[in-house]
Amino acid sequence: MNIITLKKPEIDGRNATFRWSVVPEAGLNVRQHFTLTFPESPEFPGFPEFMDLGKVPESLWWRIALICLHSQWPLIRPCRVMLPVRLMPGEAEAWTRLIETEIVSLEAHFGSKGMSRRIEIIEDGPELPPISPIAESESCVMAFSGGKDSMVQMALLDEIGIRPLLVTITSHIPWAHDQITRRRFEVFDEVKRRTGLTLLEVTSDYRDNFKPHIAPSIGIDVPANPITDTLLYFASLLIIGYVLGIPHIVLASEAEIQNTTLIDGEVVQYPDYMYSVVTQASLEAIMKPAGIHYTSLISPLHRYQLQTMLWTRYAKLSDLQYSCYMVKPNQMMCNKCVKCMVLAFRTMAAGGEASKMGANWPKLILSMWNWKPKTLKAAEGERLPVDIHFVELDAQIARDIEQVSWEQMARTIMRESPLSFLSGRGFLALLIYPLLRRRAIARNAGKPPGYKPGYLKFVDPLFRERLGKIFAEIWEPEKLENYEENIERMDTLINRITEPLKKHEDA
Repeated sequence: MNIITLKKPEIDGRNATFRWSVVPEAGLNVRQHFTLTFPESPEFPGFPEFMDLGKVPESLWWRIALICLHSQWPLIRPCRVMLPVRLMPGEAEAWTRLIETEIVSLEAHFGSKGMSRRIEIIEDGPELPPISPIAESESCVMAFSGGKDSMVQMALLDEIGIRPLLVTITSHIPWAHDQITRRRFEVFDEVKRRTGLTLLEVTSDYRDNFKPHIAPSIGIDVPANPITDTLLYFASLLIIGYVLGIPHIVLASEAEIQNTTLIDGEVVQYPDYMYSVVTQASLEAIMKPAGIHYTSLISPLHRYQLQTMLWTRYAKLSDLQYSCYMVKPNQMMCNKCVKCMVLAFRTMAAGGEASKMGANWPKLILSMWNWKPKTLKAAEGERLPVDIHFVELDAQIARDIEQVSWEQMARTIMRESPLSFLSGRGFLALLIYPLLRRRAIARNAGKPPGYKPGYLKFVDPLFRERLGKIFAEIWEPEKLENYEENIERMDTLINRITEPLKKHEDA
């Protein structure tokens, strides 16, 4: 049993530091603390000249600690979390149920041991005072990285007449360079210039605070960042929103992230559950007393639809796309990973020039020469959300490759990479490409799925109707019967997690 004791958050100027102790040492963190550093001058019209963290009540800082840390505890369970304060009635149970849903997904995808509850939150101290809610308005703060999701969300908000405050979070990890490339900051500068929007940067040492191979005691070997990162982003947006009086928080979560399955009576989410609609709705319910709304604008849309919209409807921003997390310091994209393959072929199939975002076709084709589309083999009661996702992803790659003829690829390589023929890489890529196309055509992927209007129910009401009209204008709706059960499973999880809060609201 690991005993985790949370310490009172420390606020010093623009810095917020969160500390805890673990007994015995669990081998998860490099340090038992992390810091968030907020910008000094938001330069946001109508708001103060500096980020006054003194406006944030202690009660909210404790919730920030829980937001950032709770998803780490399933990796070192069993554990008892000692909280030296008392939350609002029912809240500790809501946090525990949220953690339980995370454990179920870890169990299913990574084969860790023990489905039973093995995380206990102990409240022992004074009751935290209620958080004063910020005033309701149409102002919005959104997470921005330069990828397709945040680009499209920014463009959608502009189209419906809302100018968001953009926030990026820089928390570098040694094995990835995507947050420190020159390209990233060039994109940020150009986005500000083209849109006139304000972009703030929050920095932190949070993301490099995890040891590798972190959870052998529960039978899994999974990096912590895919289940923790966006919780840091939400926490940063929440603080900025509260200080500046911005109630609507937007962070991207597309349709694929909402995939769930039912295994042994348990609802299993996609592995990136840290920003699923279920998690977003649960955190919104917990933060309701602060007047905060938390949502994704794009949960009804598939990734291929987002990439298409960026390179067609919002083409004026498309050349700024920055999506590859495997990128090296001097690159725009790595051209060696499946993500680059997905984005480049979708762009080309949609009529765009993928080279504008850094696509190098000879390098990409030679790197992905052995790609084969996956098919779903597991029985229905054994299918994991991640399996469903990758089968759907490969089906879309197949559709896009099928649309790009050999002649079109040849013309593109000769125009964009003529020197590749001197080294032979261009010729070799054109020899290999027909093999990829034959595999893609043999997949017989059929018609792509439409958008999911049923997911609009999870979108913040401030944006819902206006976004629905845009999506319906562009895309055919998918039949509700194809995903109605998934909505029911999502509702089941949300209701289960938030039930303790509602019970005390009604009392």
